[in-house]
Amino acid sequence: MTDLTATLESFGVESILAHAEAAGRLSQVEDELFRFGRIVDGTGELRSALTDRRAPAAAKARVVKSLLGDRSAPETVRLAELAATHRSTRFDHAVEGYLTIAARRQEQLTATVTTAVPLTAQQFERLTAALGAHYDRAVRVNAVVDPQVVGGIRVDIGDEVIDGTILSRLDEARRRMTS
Repeated sequence: MTDLTATLESFGVESILAHAEAAGRLSQVEDELFRFGRIVDGTGELRSALTDRRAPAAAKARVVKSLLGDRSAPETVRLAELAATHRSTRFDHAVEGYLTIAARRQEQLTATVTTAVPLTAQQFERLTAALGAHYDRAVRVNAVVDPQVVGGIRVDIGDEVIDGTILSRLDEARRRMTS
């Protein structure tokens, strides 16, 4: 029964994304969903409100609608509601799964790039082009700014992590010194 439920849910997500694609909003939905996921992840109170298993689904849906409402594509709102009210999957995992499906629909990979400071438009374009050339397909880059990385860049793409941050280098040096 679990496989049937998962399959039906997957078809529902595909349907929502197909509607967004037909309306020319698939990239917008992917971007909005990614950003909303990051906001939820970075806001403890909001994360608790959307992940509390005891909270009624209707209350979670109201929170999503109040935050995204008319400011986002209707497909983004619906997917965020589904992620928040999902019974067996954590919010962040549900969003990640939806983003994977959206990227597949666009026949592209999605990379999450973390830097200490925002990339310039030129750096963003060069990085996107370099990743596309390396993976020999279109790559959508979601940029995240995290001052804790200190400097450098971290790229998460599929199951691969390329970590060139100063923080990771300092951690590696610390491990070598204590070994």
